Amino acid sequence: MIKTQAFIELLDLKLNTEIGTYGPGDVKPDVYLLNLLLEIDTNKVLIPGDEMEYVFDYDPLIKK
Repeated sequence: MIKTQAFIELLDLKLNTEIGTYGPGDVKPDVYLLNLLLEIDTNKVLIPGDEMEYVFDYDPLIKK
């Protein structure tokens, strides 16, 4: 069976941020929890084979 989907799952990622508007006396959350399931088509992720033509060379990008 060939997989057609790849997944990235984040659970209970703590975000220390301020979201929204709060007035005096309002209760503000200490932390927000992010739960995320990202589904990606494997055609966008997987390469056809382990060959040099599919390797991205980061060296020129790092030099800039």
